[in-house]
Amino acid sequence: MQNQQGQQQQPPKKQLFRSSANKVFAGVCGGLGAYFDVDPIVLRIAWVALTIVSFGAGILAYLLFWLIMPKAVDAAAFAREA
Repeated sequence: MQNQQGQQQQPPKKQLFRSSANKVFAGVCGGLGAYFDVDPIVLRIAWVALTIVSFGAGILAYLLFWLIMPKAVDAAAFAREA
């Protein structure tokens, strides 16, 4: 992409947020889905499968993501993810 002066523009940097709009529990899968451009339902199914296969380690991982990922404060912040 080039601006009006013919200089190269950097694409906007993606940021990872917990979704405040597309959430079931804490918005982790909704935020990851927006960041990686994947349907959050696919991530939720994969997360449940991971939890079953790993004897509950998926729950711990979800809790860690919940603590680490910042919550999207407003719609504009969440829109920057996409």
